[in-house]
Amino acid sequence: MELEFSTYYKSLTADHRLDEEFIVDKAIESGVIPVELRYIDMRGVLRGVVKSSNDMLYYFHYVQDNDNFRLVKADDPFKISEANRILQTCQLGCTLIKADDGPPPSGGQGVINEEVDIDQQDDLLTDKHPASAMTTTPDRP
Repeated sequence: MELEFSTYYKSLTADHRLDEEFIVDKAIESGVIPVELRYIDMRGVLRGVVKSSNDMLYYFHYVQDNDNFRLVKADDPFKISEANRILQTCQLGCTLIKADDGPPPSGGQGVINEEVDIDQQDDLLTDKHPASAMTTTPDRP
């Protein structure tokens, strides 16, 4: 059973989700589990940085015309600093959803739906409190 990309990753923009899914898949094929991805799109060439689950940084380069994907580890202080700058400044990318950021992959059991939550709040406003005395008062006969 294959789950959707959006089950595990939250995109910064909705219109680049396919590119991000592709990059995440290619990184995983290369042995890197991305927790954060940031990049730029320069006329069919995607360039950016992947931060892995073990906090390692990798540059990636993907040329869409010839389906060429490269992943290179940032292995010196200058490259690491530059990769961190890219992670902070790029407007395209995605982030791995933490367990407390969204529904679990099992179908969302245990998460309260917004409509259900609103209904429960309405019930609290309209139901009679079990400890209240149902007596008349001078202003409400």
